[in-house]
Amino acid sequence: MQNPFHNPAFSMANLTAAINQIPNRYGKLEALRLMPEKSVRFRQVLVEERNGVLALLPTLPPGSPGTVGVRGKRKMRSFVVPHIPHDDVVLPEEVNGIRAFGSETELETVANVIAQHLETMRSKHAITLEHLRMGALKGVILDSDGSELTDPMPSSTSRPR
Repeated sequence: MQNPFHNPAFSMANLTAAINQIPNRYGKLEALRLMPEKSVRFRQVLVEERNGVLALLPTLPPGSPGTVGVRGKRKMRSFVVPHIPHDDVVLPEEVNGIRAFGSETELETVANVIAQHLETMRSKHAITLEHLRMGALKGVILDSDGSELTDPMPSSTSRPR
């Protein structure tokens, strides 16, 4: 049996690369590109908001004076970047003497079990991100237990609930 602790295939870098190659089966909002990803190096980010006035321009008869633009106020909002760790382990009983899925004679390998765990982890992270994005669109981002994680819209702003 391979020793995963001394095999470069099971290094942190290789496992990270492997989980990033697993396709995302969740991601309708990602596909719409409404919230493009942007990496940050800090645990807190500042977002500058221009609270401009959005209005449709009216149609006017030729020769009429044009409407005048209105400048909005600016403000800074701070967000804590959530930390969403997820760990998993391969237990000896998942490998030792276990028949490989779909086989009558082959035994399960550590590599196959790790690949299954990575796929499950990738799916959990992907659906969590989709859930957070949907919450941002709805106006309230909820944690997995239903508690409010953050409110992307300040309380002074009216929003439908």
